[in-house]
Amino acid sequence: MNRNVVAIFDGQAGESGKGKVIAEYALEMKPKAAIINHTPNTSHSCTINGKERIFRSIPVSAVNPEVDLILGSGTFINMEILEKELEEHKDLLDGREIIAHPGIPLIERRHIEKTNEAYDSVYGCGAEAALSEKILCNPKLKFFEGHKNVKVVSIEE
Repeated sequence: MNRNVVAIFDGQAGESGKGKVIAEYALEMKPKAAIINHTPNTSHSCTINGKERIFRSIPVSAVNPEVDLILGSGTFINMEILEKELEEHKDLLDGREIIAHPGIPLIERRHIEKTNEAYDSVYGCGAEAALSEKILCNPKLKFFEGHKNVKVVSIEE
């Protein structure tokens, strides 16, 4: 049984080439699965067959149709961004099921507004406000329940 785990970490925020490295790794090394744990303020990009691809809600490893795709518990989802991304990459996903952890918070408009107000910015994705609600166990926080080919799988399954 192959028990190798490869983790790609980068302490440099922004435009350091993580997406390109991960896409290349997925295509060349053919991992069994890829998991992400990030918010949609992160974007990973790569060019496949001359077309630039941007990933914010699903793993860049989607470029390889044989890789199982997983959204971990550290992921935060903005439904508008996820829907757009699923549509933009439907040729790569081709009916593949994406597995999602049941504890993924949803970023709502109120989170985006609160983040932008707190940081005097119009660029915040709302993850900061959603994370504070997750930490404080705020009952207003909603969790991702699945969408199209993204299935929430509980630990018991």
